[in-house]
Amino acid sequence: MLVRFALEYGRYHGYISVVVCLLGIVCSLLVIAVLTRRHMLTSSNYMLTALAICDLITMLSYIPYAIQFYCLCISSSRTPTLSYTICRLSFTVRAFSQAFLDFFNTRRR
Repeated sequence: MLVRFALEYGRYHGYISVVVCLLGIVCSLLVIAVLTRRHMLTSSNYMLTALAICDLITMLSYIPYAIQFYCLCISSSRTPTLSYTICRLSFTVRAFSQAFLDFFNTRRR
């Protein structure tokens, strides 16, 4: 039963992920717009803004991954391959997110 669910859900996972990421990007942009107003600048809001930016970066980086490995591979029935570009993108996003959080953590002290 669980295998059947995995096979059925696997067909739609990539498309659902892309829709969720697009909605998350819009929401993160709204959070950033609200929390960076002059009267909203507090230390707690700095951390929330950093979190929203990291979420934004994560969702932006997941969209190509979901399209390549879930949408294109499922529709064409080809074996997914981990390309050099996707590996570099994943590494760059991870490094940038960590550096951004470190910047906000040191700025807060």
